[in-house]
Amino acid sequence: MYVDRDDLRIVQITDLHLAYRYFLKDFHLARLRRMLHAARPDIVVNTGDLFCSRKRKSPMPLMRLYMKYIGAEWPWAFSWGNHDLEIRADFRSEVDEFLDSCPRTLYAKSHEFFCGRSGETAMQSDDPDGFLGGNYAVEIFSRKTGRTKPSWLVFVFNSRCDDHVSPVVLEWSRELCARYDYSVPAVCFMHRPTGVMAKCVDRGDINGIVYERVGCARDTGELHAMLSAMRTVKCCFVGHDHSNNFHCTVDGINYVSARKSLSLSYGMESCENLVRGKNRGRPHLRWGVTLISLSMSSSVAEIGTMLETGPGPVSFRAF
Repeated sequence: MYVDRDDLRIVQITDLHLAYRYFLKDFHLARLRRMLHAARPDIVVNTGDLFCSRKRKSPMPLMRLYMKYIGAEWPWAFSWGNHDLEIRADFRSEVDEFLDSCPRTLYAKSHEFFCGRSGETAMQSDDPDGFLGGNYAVEIFSRKTGRTKPSWLVFVFNSRCDDHVSPVVLEWSRELCARYDYSVPAVCFMHRPTGVMAKCVDRGDINGIVYERVGCARDTGELHAMLSAMRTVKCCFVGHDHSNNFHCTVDGINYVSARKSLSLSYGMESCENLVRGKNRGRPHLRWGVTLISLSMSSSVAEIGTMLETGPGPVSFRAF
């Protein structure tokens, strides 16, 4: 991807949780679209749980609804969330094909490729952790600088349900960084938080809001070790935890937990939460998006939170 300006503007949205039972889907998506118009992104990155898991119905109508309001207007990348993956294998293949063929998506099919690298069978099963699709990289070039190598590498990972990002995927990512002699800064997007983020929360070594347990699945630090081995990762952006919005830094990598986008499902200030007994007593946040600006001439990244009412609490600069 080529950029003509001095920076690349990315907006991260996450955990929309579109479901057939939510009758205000169009209203909420129109609100999100207005916010994105105000943010003026070059790329929208959706970090998963775009829809809710349902075994009996294909999520494709919900995907098309998302395309109507968001996906048709901006180039966008998609990272699979655990709810997205908890669908039948044939539905998963349908979504995988759709994303790969959409003219405005940066998504790339990868299941067969990574199965080949790992020596596993490429036949898809209903086991969500057996799916290795949706792992890819976007190389960002600057027309202004005229450099022949990218200014940034943007990695999008499938963090699966329990096993997190596959080591095979992370080794491929390290090889891509090595191809440029570890000289190109990188950012990563995935759905689930990492184990080191949970440890930072336990120590109180974070800035921002934490209203729920960090959902890092089985990762206890292995993922951070492999991201560190890539040597050029500056920031890692995650979703999953609707009621958290914080950042922390470990060994030079800035981890950012984004708050939920849209007032659908738990955690946000909405009518939905007023009628769901299990969420009574849990603090709620206003929904929002994460703003990311990547300099095309340096490895500086500016990160902030945007709410409908104005800037959010998380804002910092990464070098």
